Amino acid sequence: MDTYVDGDFEINVQGYPKVIYGIDEVCQKAKFILSVKKGSYKYDRELGIDCTQDLLSVSPERVSMLCKEACAKYGIDIVKAKIETQNYISKIKFTVAFDGENQECEVDFY
Repeated sequence: MDTYVDGDFEINVQGYPKVIYGIDEVCQKAKFILSVKKGSYKYDRELGIDCTQDLLSVSPERVSMLCKEACAKYGIDIVKAKIETQNYISKIKFTVAFDGENQECEVDFY
């Protein structure tokens, strides 16, 4: 169980923070991990994706491996990942697996 965050906390009809479970929670955690450059989060320097290389110029297999490595440390299974760029905006699109389910997710990459 985790609090749902989409830029800010979302409130349910009773006025309490909305909570998420299962694959939605795993997807949210993976989005957070993949939106952080490794070493930049002062409370956990191992958190994040290793961006020592320009991810836009490496092979799709390498991008997928970097995403899997970043999330595996926190028990999150990334099935596949890729970077797509459209109108100068790059996104990491990835699939998480949890409890027999897969879910497509994406996060902006800067």
